[in-house]
Amino acid sequence: TWEVSPRSEDWIDKGILALDAAELTRVRMPGFTLQRNGDAWSLVDSSEEESAHPEAVDRLLRQLAGLRIDSLAGTDPGFDQSGKQPVLEMEVGLRNGETLSYRFFRAEEEGPFVLKRSDQEYFVELPGYAVEPLLETTRDGLVESQQDPIQEAGS
Repeated sequence: TWEVSPRSEDWIDKGILALDAAELTRVRMPGFTLQRNGDAWSLVDSSEEESAHPEAVDRLLRQLAGLRIDSLAGTDPGFDQSGKQPVLEMEVGLRNGETLSYRFFRAEEEGPFVLKRSDQEYFVELPGYAVEPLLETTRDGLVESQQDPIQEAGS
């Protein structure tokens, strides 16, 4: 028994939030929605001159699918980081028709993030390096312009 850790962090499944990126069909974040059409992803309400940049979309999907927790933060339904508003709210649609809601909180500027995902009973802590790229994701960062290079040069 002396080799068994008494810390709960050593016993939890840190990959409990992991998803199969191939099962994702929609990602709604502030300012944009991505939709899977077959094997390709597109931005909802984009113009004909715009398309989703495949590498940027793939990076976002890998970040979402690969989220790993550090520890459990609690199970209290009222837990919301001392009344703070979420720093990020998003939804992820799955191939089976389920929609997962994500609500990220941050109590301290340099502290860990707390996440409540709709299919999980627990509030979980995540390190900043796992969440900050999601906070920095914008529509402009996912758009690839399809304008004719000759038109651009003449403008």
